[in-house]
Amino acid sequence: MSCCTYEYSPQGAMLVELCSAIPDGVVAFFTSYSYMESIVSEWDGMGVLRQLTKSKLVFIETKDVVETTLALDNYRRACDSGRGAVFLSVARGK
Repeated sequence: MSCCTYEYSPQGAMLVELCSAIPDGVVAFFTSYSYMESIVSEWDGMGVLRQLTKSKLVFIETKDVVETTLALDNYRRACDSGRGAVFLSVARGK
């Protein structure tokens, strides 16, 4: 992947860089599900997700509680095993 692809997604480039340098787990928070979905779709088209998977497994929170619980459990396992993972999640203000 060329550096030029990242010109349009500085946050994606930063996450790829952080994930390659940080061992175990990384959690990235988004302000809403719709925003996260649009960014993840954009990153998929740009190859950012493919780059992330070179250093970490990628898990994405969904609105479904069962799916998210399973994703979070697998995220923890990947971190505990030394494989490492990134969890894309929605921040909830209280």
